[in-house]
Amino acid sequence: MTEGVEQLYFHRARGLTVTGSAATAIAARDGRVLAAAAEVGAGRLVVVGGGELSALPFLGRADNARFLLNTLSWLLTGQYAPAGSELAKAVTHERCFTVRSFHPEEDLAKVEGSHVVDARPYRSLLERIGGGILPDPYQEQAAFLLEAELRFDEMPRVIREAVTTFRHRSNDYEGLLVRGLPVDAELPGTPADPARRLDKSTWLSELWLAGFASALGFPLAYHQEKHGLLFQNVAPTPHNAANLSSESSAILLDFHTETAFHPHMPDFLMLHCLRSDHDGIAKTIMASVRMALPHVSLADRCELFLPQFRTGVDYSFGSANGVQGNGPTLPVLYGNPYDPYMTFDLDLMVGETPHAQQALEALRSAVNKVQRWVRLEPGDLLIVNNRRAVHARSEFSARFDGRDRWLQRVCLVSDPVPSAADRRGSGRVVETVFAV
Repeated sequence: MTEGVEQLYFHRARGLTVTGSAATAIAARDGRVLAAAAEVGAGRLVVVGGGELSALPFLGRADNARFLLNTLSWLLTGQYAPAGSELAKAVTHERCFTVRSFHPEEDLAKVEGSHVVDARPYRSLLERIGGGILPDPYQEQAAFLLEAELRFDEMPRVIREAVTTFRHRSNDYEGLLVRGLPVDAELPGTPADPARRLDKSTWLSELWLAGFASALGFPLAYHQEKHGLLFQNVAPTPHNAANLSSESSAILLDFHTETAFHPHMPDFLMLHCLRSDHDGIAKTIMASVRMALPHVSLADRCELFLPQFRTGVDYSFGSANGVQGNGPTLPVLYGNPYDPYMTFDLDLMVGETPHAQQALEALRSAVNKVQRWVRLEPGDLLIVNNRRAVHARSEFSARFDGRDRWLQRVCLVSDPVPSAADRRGSGRVVETVFAV
């Protein structure tokens, strides 16, 4: 059974007590027997301290696949598996394991499910919630956020339930699309400088962002991003049209985890559409880890769990455009091996070994296979689970005439404590410094 097996990976295995001369210990760690075999009468018996040894997330590790093939062959024939190494390689490196199917439609708005909630039937109620005097969200931020949280409690139950369910259980797409929220009646021109706030006669867009954020976690800003604005404008600019920036338009802004390099990266990202692009073609694209992993081999999946990937610091945080690998080293996958989290930046991340780079390329292919998208319209709010999905944006034509595509963005974390030391006082601006 151990022919060709040099190392086994056990996950949460329990030790076995082996008694009698008939049983043979075949795997041990730290003095504990973790697997044993014995001949019993005319038959054969194998006991393993944990079935996860042969489960899909772990079958690609070490020599687990070869051990499983040898074990099955020995139980059946009393011999190790013929050509076992070739079979094990086929199982771990060449095969992908799809455990269930997903809806093939790419346009998220056309697929019914918990990932979409329609706010339009509640328009009159939402207009009342958004009416009346509001504190200035930029000059009286604390008062505004408190008021937004209180008003969110008046939202229709179907909307609050969708947000709460998404926070606790998410969904296969790792995104929640709220369609048709009321928009500001008198919207100014799309900002030529997205890093500066604009005066508006009403604050509906900020109210929705702050209200939904209060149900999801703790909204925060980053000092280097839009000068620390909590409500960030996302709009095209001529000088960044071809840069890896939220202000680009002429290029595909490819799949990435928002601020993947940051020690306090957001758990959720919210994008609220105030104005569509002129041609109505810009797509906000997503790919979830749950949908992508079935397209990744077991061997590559195991590589992605190792801390051997260097990501790059974003252009907006002071890095030169497109510089790869000048950020921290981290794993791409982490957490529960059966339902992991993912940190991935297709443009700026590199593997530190040939095997790691190969695994990155495999994940690149996988996220492109499972991509889903939506064309955001005014009043749409898209919430992205930033730890389980990557997002992207297609190219579009910008005219820089004050009527270009305009989104507002808010980042938020589930727990404000880890970032507290990097925020001044009780503020919400993270001031972590990066050397690039």
